[in-house]
Amino acid sequence: MRVAIPGCGDSLELKEIHGVWVTDDCEPVEVEFSWAARGAAAEVTEADCVCPHELAARLIHMCADEEEAPAARAPLTRNATVAAAHHVV
Repeated sequence: MRVAIPGCGDSLELKEIHGVWVTDDCEPVEVEFSWAARGAAAEVTEADCVCPHELAARLIHMCADEEEAPAARAPLTRNATVAAAHHVV
């Protein structure tokens, strides 16, 4: 695994050997993944997902605007590619 350390200009390559992360010099290091350090995620309520009526109406109007040329609208797809990044602390 290659990691970037804040304040360091170079990245560091780590290898996991028998459950222990080590540097190229076989020095053991402790790795903490940012997603594992977080507490329990806040519960999402229905109110968190409901937008105001005016905003919903405006968005629907924008999607259904017949004056806009169909080629000018971005195509809707079921699958989207999303860039993902992992932050190692």
